[in-house]
Amino acid sequence: MALTAGYFIKPQGLIEPRSMFPGESEAEVNTRLETYIADGNSRTTSLDASIVDLAVSAWVYYRAFLAVWIELSGNPASAAQADQGSTLYTQYQIQNFKDMSDAFLKDFEGYVTSEVPLNLPLSRSVSHRIAYN
Repeated sequence: MALTAGYFIKPQGLIEPRSMFPGESEAEVNTRLETYIADGNSRTTSLDASIVDLAVSAWVYYRAFLAVWIELSGNPASAAQADQGSTLYTQYQIQNFKDMSDAFLKDFEGYVTSEVPLNLPLSRSVSHRIAYN
């Protein structure tokens, strides 16, 4: 399946464009995600086709959550703008984006360092027939 930006945006995906990338238009968020998809695809060319989409998805989420964490870490925890209300992020909320980013990076690294497709069961049953004479 060819992944597109829409695959990662709510309700299908985990990306909430308005809250995660508030200063970007829908087209800018789509461009951002398409760039992450292309980057992920370039990093997974040697993988078995059965896990490429899983690995690229992990890469896209890693990059998206990392971008949000970097943005929130570099800005004041609270801000108010005339006629636009105010925002407050707790340190826990900010750290949550880093934790999610780290988890998706770990998933990605698991896919690219494994010879076994991780979406398949690691054990399988095999029938044997044994004859005693």
